[in-house]
Amino acid sequence: MPSHEEIQRYVAGVWQMMITARPDGLRLLDISADGFWRSFWALALALPPMSIAWVAAAPAYVTADTGKLSVVLRLGLIDLAVWLVPLVALAILARPIGMADRFVHFVISGNWGGAVIAWLLAPVSILLLFLPEGEGGGLLSLAAFVASLTLGWRLAHGAIARDWLYTTAVFTGVIVLSLFILFALQAALGLVLQS
Repeated sequence: MPSHEEIQRYVAGVWQMMITARPDGLRLLDISADGFWRSFWALALALPPMSIAWVAAAPAYVTADTGKLSVVLRLGLIDLAVWLVPLVALAILARPIGMADRFVHFVISGNWGGAVIAWLLAPVSILLLFLPEGEGGGLLSLAAFVASLTLGWRLAHGAIARDWLYTTAVFTGVIVLSLFILFALQAALGLVLQS
């Protein structure tokens, strides 16, 4: 696992990229083969705020046949797949779409950036835990989603270091695949929003 100082440096690097949408923050990241694999420790860093989000979302899926813990675990499995499967797909497509030289940059910054975004969204998840049902939770969730997309696109633009149109195409492809995985796994795991 990366040291506390390394994690601070990586977080500073991706934050700089999210703010400027430029690749300057990459100099603070470990863009080596070892750094690539170590960047997946960001999942562990993101686990606490993601767990809060799962607990906050669980009541919307709980039925008479499913307990809250079961729903939380399913939501966790889905988030893990949404994080990892698009990276596998991009690894396969990186060379054909001309991104082989920036794939490692994209994954490393995306992993650490995912942890940063998870922590930035933690206050929203905590608020949703205490917000009465139907009291603006949907609007708050939508605003958080748009904010995370904005920061994610800026981070991707800095990592890919190409024109905005290319970044938008790659980023949109990753988001569409992520949403497909999300909805497919929700259906497969029996998670249906309760009215």
